[in-house]
Amino acid sequence: MKNFFKKFINLLLRHKLLTLLCLITFVVAVVLFFVLFGMFTSSGGKYGNRLNGIEKVTVSSKEKKDIVSFLEDKDTLKDASVRAQGKIIYINITFNKDVTIDKAKAVATETLALVDDDKKDYYDIGYFLTQEEVSEDNKGFVITGSKSYRLDSIS
Repeated sequence: MKNFFKKFINLLLRHKLLTLLCLITFVVAVVLFFVLFGMFTSSGGKYGNRLNGIEKVTVSSKEKKDIVSFLEDKDTLKDASVRAQGKIIYINITFNKDVTIDKAKAVATETLALVDDDKKDYYDIGYFLTQEEVSEDNKGFVITGSKSYRLDSIS
C-alpha cells in the first residue's frame, strides 16, 4: 500500500499541469453544483414565500357558504361555487338562460361586498361567469373577471 501511494504521488508530480487542471475542474464542478442546486430548489414549498401571513386572513368555509347562499338566493342562476387556492378566491357562477351579460356582471359585483376588506387587501378574486347555450342565435356567454388585491374594482 505504501508503494502505491509513492507511485501515485510520483505520477502527480510528473504531470503537474494535468493535476492542477483536474483539481481546478473538480472545484469548479462542486461550486457549480451548489449554485445550481440553490437556484432550482426552494425551501418555501409550492408557493415560495408568497403566502407569508395567509394564516391571519384565511377564508373560512362559513364565509364561502355565505357567498354561495347569497348567490343561490338569486333566481337568476343555476349553480355557484367558491374556493380559495393560494392567494386567489375563485367564484364560479352559472346563470339561467334569461340572464343578460350586464345582469351577470352586476351579480358578480354584488358578491364583492360580501368579502371582508382585509381579505380584499390580501387575496385576488377571480370570477367565472357562464351561461349555457340559449338558442342557435344566442350561444350564451363565458366571462372571466378578476379583482386584484391592489385594486378596488373588478376588471
